[in-house]
Amino acid sequence: ALRLKDNKVKIPLGRKVKAAFGIDSFFLLFPTNLDFKKIREIRILPRNRCFYVQWVYKLEPQQIELDKNKPDVIVELMSPSTASVDTNEKKRLYERTFRTQDYFVYNPFDRESLQGWHLGSNGRYEELTPDDRG
Repeated sequence: ALRLKDNKVKIPLGRKVKAAFGIDSFFLLFPTNLDFKKIREIRILPRNRCFYVQWVYKLEPQQIELDKNKPDVIVELMSPSTASVDTNEKKRLYERTFRTQDYFVYNPFDRESLQGWHLGSNGRYEELTPDDRG
């Protein structure tokens, strides 16, 4: 079992390492922003000619309150006959009444038709623009 002493963790090495290199352990400084009691695993990873330490710890589950009466995301499948209603009246309804965080409209017969909006901090939809991944 690992132990914390003087803000250091002793990492034991095996008999073969001791026989080959003459050392049986080494010490790692423990980060002051972590709780040692929650550490479940220490990973030492080689990267770019260096070694990096990952402190794997247990996260406490958090309770998230959801408003079950309002959707977080709405995706409308539209057609040319409903496009105007979907991008105007329904968009305003979802923005102002439901306060839906994300709203998307898409015509499945037109690959270029995808449009999306995210509810900004001002309470109004802001159009989403494609990034380099689309």
